Amino acid sequence: MKGEPFVFACHRSSVPGASASWDDSGSFAIYADNASISLEPCTENAVHRVLWPETESPRTIISEKDWGEAYYGKMRKRRIFEAWLFFGDAKQPAWKSMLDHAWKRNYKPGKPEYSENLIWDLSIQYTKKLYAEENGFCGFSIGFCLDREKKNWTRARGFEAGWCGLHFSVSGWLVAWPCAFRLEVLRNRLDRE
Repeated sequence: MKGEPFVFACHRSSVPGASASWDDSGSFAIYADNASISLEPCTENAVHRVLWPETESPRTIISEKDWGEAYYGKMRKRRIFEAWLFFGDAKQPAWKSMLDHAWKRNYKPGKPEYSENLIWDLSIQYTKKLYAEENGFCGFSIGFCLDREKKNWTRARGFEAGWCGLHFSVSGWLVAWPCAFRLEVLRNRLDRE
């Protein structure tokens, strides 16, 4: 396993089977549906690999702390395999072209599953559950954690302004509403809960 590049299954990246590399001379990106990807940095360049069938090796990620044995999928015989290659420079990086292409190719307009009112109500419920007071500080918790022993979700301790921490975003959202009418609507909705 030592020195062997990791191979990730297609569902491990935002764009299936995608990787990108760049340096001062240019950039390269690739993606392929239902394929695994491997990226190995070398001294002068990077080696991008697209692998079929879906594979994950030398280990499989089970959770943030657990690893499993390698996975080697199966597939029917086929003659055609597709991958999209992108080359770029400083003005138009390859990863940007790859993301634009993948988005346009896979975009499917859809009808929202839930109404705006239901989403609003669920957002208020969740925000209220994040609200916490600790040592005289009032704010919004960083989120919820799964308690494996109790088999339920509990509010995480602490406050954070990072991507998972909602303290700044929710606080800013509440302060930034310029219209008193909207604030009143918010207060009414909070009072209803």
